[in-house]
Amino acid sequence: MFSAVGDHLSGTALREDYGYGRSSQQMLLLTGRQNGSTLGDADVPSAGLPGLPLGGNDSSVHYQPPPTVHHPADAVTLSPAQEFDQQTFVYYAEVLSVINFYYVPALVLFGSIGNVLSVLVFFKTKLRKLSSSYYLAALGLSDTFYLIGQFVAWLNLVDLKIYIQEICCRFFTFSSSLCCFLSVWFVVAFTVERFIAVLYPLKRQTMCTVRRAKIVIFALTIAGIFISLPIFFFASPQFSASMNDTICDIVQEYKDQAAMFNFLDFILVFVVPFTIIVVLNTITALTVWKFASIRRTMTIPRSYGTNVRESRRQLNISSSQLFGNGTVPVQQIQLYSRSRVANSQIKVTKMLLIVSTVFVCLNLPSYIVRVKIYLETEHTNMNIYLVQNCCQLFFMTNFGINFILYCVSGQNFRKAIFGMFQKRSQRQINLEHTSGTQVTGNANKYSPKPRETSLY
Repeated sequence: MFSAVGDHLSGTALREDYGYGRSSQQMLLLTGRQNGSTLGDADVPSAGLPGLPLGGNDSSVHYQPPPTVHHPADAVTLSPAQEFDQQTFVYYAEVLSVINFYYVPALVLFGSIGNVLSVLVFFKTKLRKLSSSYYLAALGLSDTFYLIGQFVAWLNLVDLKIYIQEICCRFFTFSSSLCCFLSVWFVVAFTVERFIAVLYPLKRQTMCTVRRAKIVIFALTIAGIFISLPIFFFASPQFSASMNDTICDIVQEYKDQAAMFNFLDFILVFVVPFTIIVVLNTITALTVWKFASIRRTMTIPRSYGTNVRESRRQLNISSSQLFGNGTVPVQQIQLYSRSRVANSQIKVTKMLLIVSTVFVCLNLPSYIVRVKIYLETEHTNMNIYLVQNCCQLFFMTNFGINFILYCVSGQNFRKAIFGMFQKRSQRQINLEHTSGTQVTGNANKYSPKPRETSLY
């Protein structure tokens, strides 16, 4: 992971490092490319406390309290409004360092377990027939690899400096960047799919297919590898004078190229995908809400046949009609609105809306703070770096929380989990029953099979 920490901030950092001074040791938590992108900035002279780099775009907080604070003769004098409470800063930096120390391994452990369980559910149950399951399974794998990279970086805190080895520095920096790219674009992929399924239901059978999902996943993976490949050559173990330690940093000769890469990366991993997600989610959510509102009006008793038929006619409104884009033959619309498949699609859509919305909420604060740091010409308030550190924890949480979101918001997912474990239990019971009784091969052939969980 890249650090822009030196005697001054380089401004070409692609990654972020968190360091907190402790009386016993200098806490260095290389948290990796926490938000998938870093804005470049010009070199800015340091001002303020020794050991606290100011300016640039690095959100890390590096503080190693010396016995006596000596301000250089040429240090910038801060106005009273810009004075910084050193003691308060050190206190909160200590708190955040402790949180990082315990939170990261816990998130890696439970997040990885949840991601693996999610992949098994999507591939081992009838959910595998849904194209969206492949996007979510790919997202789970990508998130897991990212968490593994964060754990390797975290090992620096316990003096297992695997991460600063040459090959590990390059590989995990590259893989972390790739996983961030894939995660956001997998979310975009199933967001686009849900948009098509809800607004253009008649095209769902041809456009939202498992085969197409596999092609999209493969294409995104190849694109991500190609885009992230330069990072493999940018990174290398470097000695940091301000930290008096070796860190995984940008090679000096690639500083200019890294700055250009930063801007491209920021556009591809933040601006474009987040715009797509927000716009399509808004339209999809409005459509689902309108469908739900129409269904709630269907409370007329069946004895009033005319009214029922009229209500059904009102219910059979396509998403295109909801937005005033024309009409669709009633017979075709009814195939969507009156079927059980339609109800299941709405359930899946609601779950994916929640997943993508939480994704935006956990990622957006970090990007907002980074943009603020980038746009500021003077960096005299170190509180912004503490805020950024908190935002990075939210960002990292996004890689380990999806299993919980699936369980809370996905009725089909919960059914699939129960069905998967019930099937395993039933198989065990059948195996014990078969081994304990005298049955023929033909009898075993016709033994009852466990019932599979339905998608709908």
